[in-house]
Amino acid sequence: GSLARAVAMVPEPEEADEAVVEETRLLFTEADEVERLILSLGAAGAAGAAEAAEEVSKILDRYQEQPSVLDPKLEALVMPLLAVVRAIATGEGDAAVLRPACLVMYSVCKVRGYKTIVKFVPHEARDLEPLVALLASVPPDDHEAWQVAYSLMIWLSMVVMVPFDLSIIDSSIHGAGGDGAPIPLVKRIEQLACAHLSSPGPARDAAAVLLARLLTRPGLQPMLRGYITWGAQALDEARGMAGGASFGSVSFTMVGVYSSLAAIFKLGHREELMPQLAHLGPLIAAPSALLGDASVTRRKLGIKLLQRVALVFLPPRLAGWRYTRGARSLLHNMDGSAGELVGSDAASTGRPAPAAEDDETLVPEAVEGILQQLLSGLRDADTVVRWSAAKGVGRITGRLPVELADDVVETAIELLAPDEDASAWHGGCLALAELARRGLLLPARLPQVLPRVVAALHYDVPRGTTSVGTHVRDAACYVCWAFARAFDASVMAPHVAPLAQSLLVQVAFDREVNVRRAASAAFQENVGRQGNFPHGIDIVTVADYFSVGSRNNSYLGVATYLAGFEQYRTFLLEHLLHVKSRHWDESIRLLAARAAAKIAPLAPAWVCDVMLPELCKRTLSVDLKERHGSVHMAAEVLLSLCNACHGGSGAALPAELRKIIGAVAPAIEKARLYRGRGGGGMRGAVC
Repeated sequence: GSLARAVAMVPEPEEADEAVVEETRLLFTEADEVERLILSLGAAGAAGAAEAAEEVSKILDRYQEQPSVLDPKLEALVMPLLAVVRAIATGEGDAAVLRPACLVMYSVCKVRGYKTIVKFVPHEARDLEPLVALLASVPPDDHEAWQVAYSLMIWLSMVVMVPFDLSIIDSSIHGAGGDGAPIPLVKRIEQLACAHLSSPGPARDAAAVLLARLLTRPGLQPMLRGYITWGAQALDEARGMAGGASFGSVSFTMVGVYSSLAAIFKLGHREELMPQLAHLGPLIAAPSALLGDASVTRRKLGIKLLQRVALVFLPPRLAGWRYTRGARSLLHNMDGSAGELVGSDAASTGRPAPAAEDDETLVPEAVEGILQQLLSGLRDADTVVRWSAAKGVGRITGRLPVELADDVVETAIELLAPDEDASAWHGGCLALAELARRGLLLPARLPQVLPRVVAALHYDVPRGTTSVGTHVRDAACYVCWAFARAFDASVMAPHVAPLAQSLLVQVAFDREVNVRRAASAAFQENVGRQGNFPHGIDIVTVADYFSVGSRNNSYLGVATYLAGFEQYRTFLLEHLLHVKSRHWDESIRLLAARAAAKIAPLAPAWVCDVMLPELCKRTLSVDLKERHGSVHMAAEVLLSLCNACHGGSGAALPAELRKIIGAVAPAIEKARLYRGRGGGGMRGAVC
């Protein structure tokens, strides 16, 4: 876990109330009440069961931000619920309580996640046919019973995994086909799940999971082939209908098909999926059509599907050329001997290990097309698509020969270019982080990558009355965090100074709290794993998760402490001078001026020789933000410097500087900057 929370200080007094509220969520305080309400469902009747279910749902919703609190009680919650459903499925219970029981089941899955809940779901063979019959009684178009369909399909997704042929327990009680022959149980389950793929709600996701679990069973290759063929054709036909009058319901079906195919290619065995790749047809032949889809969800799921298809094409292996850091020890890091860790040749020399024999394997052309699509997805307008594409790039690159993998890394680096937009910068940072933490970014690339990562840490592009770049800076902090875990201290040593300075600037001066905290976590990770960041331990005890949560404290408290270290002092002042004094947010300009005033007495010579002359020169700038911030900062710094270093008198300042400062107010008056737009702000700043 992050060092940020481990070394966190006690919350400030004003945060006490919030801390108390959070503390109450550390325990499942209503556990007994929830258990009592769930146990009462079977005997409460329809009205009583509905009321109890609503109450349980409201209680569980309070734990959506801390769902792990429920873990000790999950089995006690799930088993009674499913006992009620089982009794109804076998005809022994009151059907009126089915919906309330499934409402609670859905609430538990919603809060904790179905992947955790299915661990407590019984998977007895005797439940299969009753559950299928009960699911068949729920019409897909019944919009009031979708929790029932969801809960039954989640349960069935575990029951269909019983380790023997399902035909053994198929009593063929589910109707007959057109020729009078009974429909096999497996086919019946597939039909029911497919009917719910067009649902607009969570039942669609449960249907996708059920289909994936069912069709990836051994011995069902013909059904798997038929479903993949149908799914690929359905997606191709739906793309042709995009924008049509009937596209609404089809769009939901597309999401369901994408979800089910992605789950199939995640759960299935490569030997069974390889023969099915040819049936994907149009999807692989023209993957570029995906990014033109108007739906964010479909683009994300499509990217996920494509990357998993590519991983089926490539044999599962760890690339022999990847960089491995070797043995790691916190004790060695703290005593300054991190560069002496014993590890592989790649870790100790910074060179990749000798390539394995299969590194010469030819990469299928389809994989190259998919990889190009994923790299294009790094520029997508939506974060979830870029994030999925970045993970796909990392996973696929780990199975490529070194030459092709290096081309992928080069493409990711090129996204961090001045002429690229913010989305490309963000996607490039995510991809570099994923590549680095998998050992796929070799040390030889660091001199090229680090300057661009540092630029990403400062990325902030003005746009109207605001700016764009918060997500880019946050992703750049993730890259720095990944570098700390991926590279040996001796490899990172030449890059420590610019990295540490840039991270601390964001810790102290970033406008957004999530970026300040991300930078703090990245700095602390580097201190713990690299061991060569100057004054690292002293800084992480002050610039922690909680202390940087307050913007005022970051600017006026944390920044002042950081400026006490000579390695960071000038860099912090330069950032205030060149960036924050002209920031688009007036409150940041004023806060930056106060921060500069606190730091200025620590570097009086630099302030007199560089900072104040530059600020005075910019007081006549055509940019209102720049001249307003410059006047404010010059006034705050001058007052602080005189009080701290010259006994409150400006007479001790250099004569040339006094002359420059004295000319500021008349020059502003002469330029008539007190009038027009921003004149009121300038009058206040000069005063």
